[in-house]
Amino acid sequence: MAGLSSRDLPRLDGVDGAWSPLMRGGTVRPFATHGLQALVGRRQGCCTTARTALTTCSCYASFNLPLISASIVTHYWDASLGLQASSTPFWHRAGTMRHAGAILILLHLLRTTIFRTRIFCSHLRHQPHVRRTLARTGWKGQLKQAPLPLLLAHGWVTGIAANLAAVMPWAALLAVREQSLLLLPVAIAADLACTGLHRGLRSVVEQTNVAFYRNHWLAHHSNFHFVYLHGMHHDALPFGAIAVGEEGALGELVRRLFAVERNAFQSHLSLYHSSTEEMIKAMVWHQYIPGVFPYTRANRLIGNHHVEHHFLHMKPLAFGSTLDFGTPQGAVETTVLDATEGDGYVPDNATWRWWCALSQQVEDASRPMSWWEKRAIG
Repeated sequence: MAGLSSRDLPRLDGVDGAWSPLMRGGTVRPFATHGLQALVGRRQGCCTTARTALTTCSCYASFNLPLISASIVTHYWDASLGLQASSTPFWHRAGTMRHAGAILILLHLLRTTIFRTRIFCSHLRHQPHVRRTLARTGWKGQLKQAPLPLLLAHGWVTGIAANLAAVMPWAALLAVREQSLLLLPVAIAADLACTGLHRGLRSVVEQTNVAFYRNHWLAHHSNFHFVYLHGMHHDALPFGAIAVGEEGALGELVRRLFAVERNAFQSHLSLYHSSTEEMIKAMVWHQYIPGVFPYTRANRLIGNHHVEHHFLHMKPLAFGSTLDFGTPQGAVETTVLDATEGDGYVPDNATWRWWCALSQQVEDASRPMSWWEKRAIG
């Protein structure tokens, strides 16, 4: 916005006092006391954040990476010896599909990690701007507890840990389940049918939004769910590198074990495409620091009010955006479900107006829309 400086923007120091069951007296406890930190009962503040994050990442890496590597090595070893992995007829090419699945897992981790690392490095390069932005929000307290590079690294590690946890069921089933190359077209058709898109995209979005709202409401009203499954997602600064879905590492694992998210029983091709695309979109949808890669224009265009939630407000708990399907009648407003809590919700609030003003001020509107932005709004 022309003529608007960062000093003119309102300060958003307060929170609504109901962001999580761990909030007491309208203040947020140090972020290191949420999530897995609560497992060991430590209350030592931010000094233990690095150890907690690195331990979490190492824990999930110890489960995933050896399993993936072992799967690749053993299957190529069997192939070199001319051994059959099972009695499955050779024309199904089950061994080939196993190799392809292992390679797709590694490609998935490579693509998402490169994108996540680019976000992290971009924020490191723009630390003064990141600090100025967050200093006008409820995150200002965390900026005083630890150096900003450590907080950004904590967010990056949070995303890596959740990503590794998310592929764990896929990697485990790769070692014990076979897929047929011959029947791959049938499997892909079944995967498409399971998405429900034959009922129409609007119907899928509405039903998914209802399910998301119910789960998200529980995540913020259950101490167990918040501490062990969801809280890790909110421990980190609100920028794209933290995101895989809407849970922490344990939450992403549990949701995929019970097929709430991408179903590990899908074909490898379908799972690779859906998981990779959705994780990249999630990183764009969780970028709430304007002016830094991957930028916030896509979120502004779809009216993504989830930004308010990550700026330490409870609402909206639903998707919180307006999705346009080509006509005014096709638009789906995904914030109205918050009325079920009784308190109501006003999308045009101070936090949203402040964030939109800052986004328009610091980002170049003439910049061509990038591929990740097109996917996020499409």
